[in-house]
Amino acid sequence: MKKKILMLSLIVSIALWAKPPLKIEKNSVDCNTVPFDYGYKYIESDAGDKFTIEENEYIMVSVPFIEFGSGDPYYIKFPQDTKETYWITVNISYLKSTDSCYSDTFSNFPAKFDDFTYNTFYHKTSSYDADHNLKVYFMVSQNVQVSTYIKMNETVIYISAMYQEKINQKNPLAIDDIDLVDNIDWSKVEYNTRLIENLKKILNHIKIEKAEK
Repeated sequence: MKKKILMLSLIVSIALWAKPPLKIEKNSVDCNTVPFDYGYKYIESDAGDKFTIEENEYIMVSVPFIEFGSGDPYYIKFPQDTKETYWITVNISYLKSTDSCYSDTFSNFPAKFDDFTYNTFYHKTSSYDADHNLKVYFMVSQNVQVSTYIKMNETVIYISAMYQEKINQKNPLAIDDIDLVDNIDWSKVEYNTRLIENLKKILNHIKIEKAEK
């Protein structure tokens, strides 16, 4: 299996609309919310620090940006998986908008959450045993992901974060097996709130701070 390319995305795009209020207090507007019950609780960490969530290791990175409205320098600290750093995407956009639907707070700034999803994927995977015999297994992958929008004056920070878990079913399959129902461990595919809690831990490591030029 090819290893995924490790990539950090920092994209700047320009858009222009009517100017919004500079700050919107949490819960000051009535918005349609996604089923993501989350309260930001920052976990102190610096660039280069590593931490683990179950079997996944993360490293903190720090990316600078300019707040478009004021010209002030900032940086955002966020974790990346040390093996597959596509887990978090960060986009910094210039956005003057009348949208007031930032009813949450994230890193002391107005924020909103969108597109919360819980996904289950099914795969066949193979490996060789100690006797060099090919063994085929049924794998179940589950992930949770959420889009976070943070409003800073005329800047919007978009963060796409995901937590994933891969589980091999124990019994090997026949290579030509197409009926996987009799091989399933139902406890491994049920809705698991632990994944959601792990996603929240990832988000809690993210922080936006002002920098010195």
